[in-house]
Amino acid sequence: MSELYALPEHDVVEALLPWVDPQPVETKVAVQRISETQGIVPLAIDPRGDGSIIWADLGDAPFKEWQYIFTIKSLAEAGRITSAFRSSMDVLRQDQLFEDSLDPSGFIFHISRCGSTLFAKSLAQLDENIVINQGAPLQHGFWAYLTGDWRKPVSADAASLQMFRNLIRVMTRPRVPGVERAFVKFISWNVLYADFIQVAFPNVPTVFLYRSPSEVIASVKKATTAALTARGSLKGSFISDLSVGAQQVLSDTEYLAHCYAHYFKVVETASSSNISCFEYPEITAENLPFLLRKGFNYCPTNTQLAAMRKQFLFHSKDDSQAKRFADDSREKRAAVDAIDTALIEALCGKFVDHIKMQQCDAPLRAACVA
Repeated sequence: MSELYALPEHDVVEALLPWVDPQPVETKVAVQRISETQGIVPLAIDPRGDGSIIWADLGDAPFKEWQYIFTIKSLAEAGRITSAFRSSMDVLRQDQLFEDSLDPSGFIFHISRCGSTLFAKSLAQLDENIVINQGAPLQHGFWAYLTGDWRKPVSADAASLQMFRNLIRVMTRPRVPGVERAFVKFISWNVLYADFIQVAFPNVPTVFLYRSPSEVIASVKKATTAALTARGSLKGSFISDLSVGAQQVLSDTEYLAHCYAHYFKVVETASSSNISCFEYPEITAENLPFLLRKGFNYCPTNTQLAAMRKQFLFHSKDDSQAKRFADDSREKRAAVDAIDTALIEALCGKFVDHIKMQQCDAPLRAACVA
C-alpha cells in the first residue's frame, strides 16, 4: 500500500483493520463509547450508501508521524488498535460529545510539496500541541459524503457546518494531560473549501504555504499526489476546475498546473482576510518566530522554539529522523524542461506574483527574528 495519502482513507483503513464490523452500531451505542473513552477518534469516513465513520481507540498515542494516516498504519501494524467500530454519520450531529475538545489555534493550507509537513511537524515537537496532519477523514470521505461524490457543491448550511465542526473537534480531543493547542493541516486540495472552513471556524487564523509550481510538479512526478490520482473523475473536475473530458487530454504537467492555478485563485479571492501566505524559502528555522506570530498570533518561549527548530534539521517525511534535510530546489527546477516551465508560468505566474506582492511584512519579520 504505497502512497496511502493519495488513496480514499476508508479503503486504507479497511485493509489495515479488516476485522472491523461493516455494520454500524446504533448511534446511542457509539455516543456512549465515544463519551466514555477519551482515546476514541475517527479513522476514516466511508461515503458509500448513507455514509459511516470508522472509529478506534488510539489511547494516548500522539500524532507525531508526518501524516495522520501513518499514525493509524503504525499502530495497526504494531497490533495497538484492538477496539474499533463503525457508526452512522449521525454521531457528528451530537454537539455534547465534543465539549471537551480544543477549537483549533490555526489552520494550514498549502499547494503541496512546499514545506507544509515540516511546518506542521515543528509544531508537533511540543507535547502541548495536538497537530492533525492531513486528518484521514478529510482526505476524501467527508467531502465525498457532503457532495454526493462531487455531483453537487458543498453547501454551507447549518447541518453541514455542524458536522464539519464536530469532525474537527473530535480529532482535536486532548487524549493526554497538558495539551493546550490544536493545529490542523489539510490535504492540499482542501484549500478549495477555504470559504466553507472559515465559515465554520471564523476566528481561526489560517496560513497558505506555497512554492514555485514547477518545483512542486517535479516533486509530484517522483511520488504521486491525491490531485493526480483524482484525474478523470468528478473529484478531479472539482480540483482542477476542468471538465472530465478536458482533464483526460492534458499532460500530467498541464493538468497539475491547472490544479495549482485553481488553488491560488481561491486563496486570492477567499472571502476572509485571515489567510497569511508564506513561500517555501521563508519556511526556515530562523523565520519560525515570524511565521508563527504572523500566521497564528502564536509566540512560543525560547525553550519551545528551540525544540520546534530541531525538526528543521531532518527530512520531514522520515519519521525516524535519520535522514537530514537538504534543499533540492535547484534539482527540481532542472527537472522541468523549458516548454513545461513556460506552460506552468502561463497558468500560475500571475497568481504567484499577486500573492508575493501582498506578503510584504519586513518590519514584523525583523522584529520577530530579533
